[in-house]
Amino acid sequence: MKKFLLLVMALAVAGMAMAQPTSVPAPTGDDIINIYTQNGNATGYGWANWWPTDGNGNGCEWGVEETIGNGKAFKIPNLIFYGSQFEFIDAGNKKYLHLDVYPMEDMTLGIVPICTSGGHGTSNLLEKGARFDLTGGQWNALDIELQSIIDRGYDFSYLYQIKYVSDIVAFGQGEGQADGMANGDGTKSFYVGNVYLTGTRIADTEAPVLVSAEVANVLGNEVTLTLNATDNNGKVSFVITDEANSKEYSTNGNSGENVTYNVKGLNAETEYTWTVQAKDQAGNLSENTLTVTFTTLEGFKLTTAPTPQHSTEDYDITSIFSDAYDKAAPNAFFNTWGSAGEILSIETIDGDNIQKVANFGYLGNEFTDEFDLQGYTLHMDLCPTELTQIGLTPITMNVKASAPRANRAELSTLFNVTPGQWNSLNLNLEETWPTLDMSQVFQFKWDRGNSQSDLYIDNVYFYKEKVSTGLSEVVTAQSSNVWYDLMGRRYTSQPTTAGIYINNGRKVVIK
Repeated sequence: MKKFLLLVMALAVAGMAMAQPTSVPAPTGDDIINIYTQNGNATGYGWANWWPTDGNGNGCEWGVEETIGNGKAFKIPNLIFYGSQFEFIDAGNKKYLHLDVYPMEDMTLGIVPICTSGGHGTSNLLEKGARFDLTGGQWNALDIELQSIIDRGYDFSYLYQIKYVSDIVAFGQGEGQADGMANGDGTKSFYVGNVYLTGTRIADTEAPVLVSAEVANVLGNEVTLTLNATDNNGKVSFVITDEANSKEYSTNGNSGENVTYNVKGLNAETEYTWTVQAKDQAGNLSENTLTVTFTTLEGFKLTTAPTPQHSTEDYDITSIFSDAYDKAAPNAFFNTWGSAGEILSIETIDGDNIQKVANFGYLGNEFTDEFDLQGYTLHMDLCPTELTQIGLTPITMNVKASAPRANRAELSTLFNVTPGQWNSLNLNLEETWPTLDMSQVFQFKWDRGNSQSDLYIDNVYFYKEKVSTGLSEVVTAQSSNVWYDLMGRRYTSQPTTAGIYINNGRKVVIK
């Protein structure tokens, strides 16, 4: 009996030790840059749940910051994958990314620092990280040696996110290969007490030399620059300043190699004068600066989208976004989930509401309820300002409705488009994506953007021909105030001139 009581007490003590931390380690090291510590956070720091729960027990719960002793820590429960985001930090010359992590039980953890290729308006580098075996019930001091990731083709000049996954299952070599990562199963929880950069990787006091900065091309409201600089450290970046408009751009490359950099969204038919300076990974600036001057041309002009030609008399219509039809999916909404700085807005041209996606890289449209789209064709009108290809991805359940949405299937397909004009796509879902089950579709996304140019979207709907019943249909009064004539001209109220018009997808004769 005595041994049994001692065993029970030992298990109780072990359970208490696993319950939660009672203190948070103090940051230690040289040349510390705080990302998330008791001494301060990086500018714009915030935690991000990239797979939130859907209310049915599927997904990761939102974490919470707790005060522990004299410090603070953030608890991430039920890990699938989680993250944080902040303003850009140049970590190119830092030695370690340090984290203090307290897991509730033994577990593996993958930590992925995420960088862009050149600051705002550029895409993310292919993700690479580090894995750790953690001991439960205690603080684990984790040091990621940045050189080990740099050696695999990574650049830490623009660090702005850190992602937490269950494991790193493959380590990609070179710039063109990402690491393989595994999401958590929603059972593991842990605290993050500190995240900071420490140490100097290379003691470097030699400034780079800016060799050249030239205008390579001007197209409409964008410009392409060719830049070159040399440095003893191998890596260089370029700081481009538009003083007149209080803007700064940046990009990076290798010492002695030409770098092509494109800036979009400028004012049309406007003269610009910019200064360029080189910077190395230690933060040294070139003593010389160069000036580039150019004048933009006439920019892109948006027009109304084509008039939909599928009538509700002849077709079953499930409309996601179109003025021509009543919205059949009232809970559908556009979302970018903060992927690459996209900005969503509505542009109205001649009364036509058009979805604009600035800095397009990724866009989703999620439905609260799954749709049975068997036999349907997807219609959409797309107008990219620059892109010649766009990816389209249906996301479906790969099992029936009783299963969680985590059990899903998706497939991205690339389509050619012509920039600067409207492109009408009609895609039979089952012929275009024959491996997906279209009986339960709950998301559709547009991808493969460059996170720099804009995309306009209109008339997104699913349609299929009605099955004739032999019965005459009684046409009731139209609920939409948007009308079109057969030339595609738009009216915001019922026309008074006799003729044939389209209202709510139906042909209407006005005498």
